[in-house]
Amino acid sequence: MKMDDRPTSRDALRELANSEQVQQVCRQVAKDIQRDARRFAPARTGNLRRGIQVEEYTDLETGYEGFAVGWGDRA
Repeated sequence: MKMDDRPTSRDALRELANSEQVQQVCRQVAKDIQRDARRFAPARTGNLRRGIQVEEYTDLETGYEGFAVGWGDRA
C-alpha cells in the first residue's frame, strides 16, 4: 500500500539519493564533521589535524554516492 508520492523502488531511491541537492547537503555535513574533528584532534605536530579529509565515494554494490570523513595516509 502506497500512502504518499515518495519513491519506493531501489532505482528511484538511488536517483534521489544521488541527486545534486542531496549531494550538496551531504557534502556540507561531511565538511562540518571534518571541521569538528580537526578542532577536537590532538595537535602535537598538527599532522593529524591536517590529515583529516573528506573523500567522495560510490558504493559499487548499490550505486549510492556519498562522502567519507577520515584520516589520510600521512596522518
